[in-house]
Amino acid sequence: MDFLTLLWAVVATLLFLGLLGTGLVMSFWVRCDQLAEQKASLQRQLEIERADRADLVSNLMELQAALRAEKFHVEQLQRKIQLLQLPFGHGC
Repeated sequence: MDFLTLLWAVVATLLFLGLLGTGLVMSFWVRCDQLAEQKASLQRQLEIERADRADLVSNLMELQAALRAEKFHVEQLQRKIQLLQLPFGHGC
């Protein structure tokens, strides 16, 4: 093998390795961009889920308060029934 052939082989090998390295760097760069976009998307989705959860918790608290009010109202009605039955229910 003469010097020029060896030189071209070395140059071709270096070019190949350079292209391979460039391809790897570009693929990592694209992957990092995709991961950044995915992170932003997941953060938006998380904020939406948190807002939905806050709405659900608010609705739950409202329903619990309404349930307590209804239970109190039922207890009042039961007391009224008991009071109405005491003096008059046994004498008739």
